[in-house]
Amino acid sequence: MTTAQDKLDDLLRHGRCIIGEPVGVHYSPKVDEQQAAKGDLWRVELSAGCNLAGLGDFARDGVVIFEKREGQAWEPQSFLAKLLATYASELTDQKDPEAFEGAQKSLAK
Repeated sequence: MTTAQDKLDDLLRHGRCIIGEPVGVHYSPKVDEQQAAKGDLWRVELSAGCNLAGLGDFARDGVVIFEKREGQAWEPQSFLAKLLATYASELTDQKDPEAFEGAQKSLAK
């Protein structure tokens, strides 16, 4: 599965994540033309324990959720997915525990 940022397995590897169970893939077809959202919806959900510098126990048991609508790219939906998609490669190289503060503030907006 390729996201706009990188392949999901690469994001998880950069975040030093271990995938837990269950891993789910859900599909919701578009029911009718009256739906506001365009196209079918795919959703990938998994639990993961990640070891990102500066996070402590925060990411040790998190949920990674990505969704994709027909004709669009996979997009992160959960907080941990957004964190991995945006900051995983930067955070794994950081030794400063304050490195997470900027990521947390920008994702909270």
